[in-house]
Amino acid sequence: MRRAKAGEIGSLTQIRASWHRNNSWRRPVPAGVSDRQINWRLYRDSSAGLMTELATHQLQVGNWFFDAVPTRVMGSGSICFWKDGREIYDHVALIYEYAGGRKLIYTSLLNNARYGCEEQIQGSKGTIEPELGRIFQEVPPKVLALQRMQKDVARGKKRAVPIGGATWFPELPVTTPGESLGWGEYDETMLQFEGFGEAVRANKPLPGLLAQAYAASVASLLGEQAMDRGEALTWPTSLVTI
Repeated sequence: MRRAKAGEIGSLTQIRASWHRNNSWRRPVPAGVSDRQINWRLYRDSSAGLMTELATHQLQVGNWFFDAVPTRVMGSGSICFWKDGREIYDHVALIYEYAGGRKLIYTSLLNNARYGCEEQIQGSKGTIEPELGRIFQEVPPKVLALQRMQKDVARGKKRAVPIGGATWFPELPVTTPGESLGWGEYDETMLQFEGFGEAVRANKPLPGLLAQAYAASVASLLGEQAMDRGEALTWPTSLVTI
């Protein structure tokens, strides 16, 4: 967070976040209890599914880095793979808009774990990936062969010019190893334990923690409503002040 605030990755314009798993969330139901008691996460009267179980955590990260709450959200949700009588979505895709045109693009699904849980904080000069603990700088674009030849001629240089090579370079993901954020043995779990310990010793709550959790919860529920209604929803103006 400090490195982003210091401008190391330039102006923050987009955050990509996802939490992908490959399991149904359905648990075996023992004798003497109901399916809704055991598999409460799959039903609307007791769960908002992926949005409140997973998305809330990453929406809070987005609010941290943007230092704001969303202004509007739109999205699509579906029961796409696990057609087993559940009521909550197993696949969601949303766009959260923030002031200045900034966006958080969020996806979550339950039938492919390839990309798992990740956030990509994208700025004009680089990207921070907190889950990997790494920071990546933007790579200068490649120069097309004819443009390179033109510059060589102007400088009086000569070198082979490929005549059968590609004139268009696919813009593939950056594959540089990046730089460690320097977390070492500290991960988010350890930091949370330390923060909790400090709060107990000082007998004072962590500053802003309740407000951050509240805003992330509102964002997740607003996203659920946007998907249910099939329309973009603006941030509520009549929220309780925390």
